[in-house]
Amino acid sequence: MTRVLQVERAAALAWLAVAAFACSDAGIPYPLWMALFLWMVALSAWWVLRVLAALVSSSGSERWRSRLFVPAVVAVGVSLASTPFLLMVRVRASQEALMASAPMLARVPPGQLFHEGQRVGLFTVRGFEQPAGELRFLTSACGLVDSCGVVYVSSGRPSRRGRDAFRHLYGPWWHWYQSF
Repeated sequence: MTRVLQVERAAALAWLAVAAFACSDAGIPYPLWMALFLWMVALSAWWVLRVLAALVSSSGSERWRSRLFVPAVVAVGVSLASTPFLLMVRVRASQEALMASAPMLARVPPGQLFHEGQRVGLFTVRGFEQPAGELRFLTSACGLVDSCGVVYVSSGRPSRRGRDAFRHLYGPWWHWYQSF
């Protein structure tokens, strides 16, 4: 395997790892989303240029199978990002810690929690609310000004306030999009 191909594969796998970690949180802040998008565009453009160069040159000794690595990695990343699967895995791994942290989080001043965050399981909680029968954990920014998190509701759906939106993850857990 050539050095260029090794670097190409390493860059693709690094993109996939960062994208998978980012997509496993409840939301992706806009700057990180833009960086991941541009990184994906650069990987794709590089791959197109390498394929075109191989088609033009008569010495294209690499096999087609090795040329499919980058688009396969990008396809896997985009597929994972478009489903709640990674978030569900992260919530399932953190659900006990999230539930156990509720009494402590309720005592932390909201401003302190927002600025410093509190590590709970695999999440950094930046906001916490406890309306009737619900535990709401804000964990990340979504886009430019909105926030996202997860909600535990012992029965039924989370109560909607303002322009909040919810998507069921599994059991009593919901994805929470808090729009401003």
